Amino acid sequence: MNNSLHVVYGADNGYKFQLITSVISLLENAEKDTIYQLVVLISEDFEQKTKDTINKILSEYNMPKCMFINMGEKYKSANSEIKHITNATYYRLDLMNILNSDICLYLDCDVIVQKDLKELFSLDMENYYIAGVKAPIFYSNEQQNAQQAKRIMVPKFDS
Repeated sequence: MNNSLHVVYGADNGYKFQLITSVISLLENAEKDTIYQLVVLISEDFEQKTKDTINKILSEYNMPKCMFINMGEKYKSANSEIKHITNATYYRLDLMNILNSDICLYLDCDVIVQKDLKELFSLDMENYYIAGVKAPIFYSNEQQNAQQAKRIMVPKFDS
């Protein structure tokens, strides 16, 4: 699997349908020569039925089985004031210690993939440890940004 592109999600049962939808969009838009190795960092209560569904979908697209990694009680005490932010949001913080790969792409469960992601894996990251995209809040007006920055105690959202 050395030529597989590692795509990672963090999920719990509350996001299983979004996860399945995102995985299907990933596979539907994969080029014929692209092989994705899915890794899903899961909560303890993640349902076997959902795992089976994901692996069935992967087999229909001739992709390797998903690697499900049970995160146990990790980040159980992480508190968030935002309702849709669950413990699974924090699982990505452990990727460096979990994944045996030089590069991976982490996607939120509610991301819809619209084209093959191979190009992202070929970006020159030689001098960078991590890359990302700006959150939608970045594109709000200045007053909204200032209020949000103050609420979560960060200096500003412009970088």
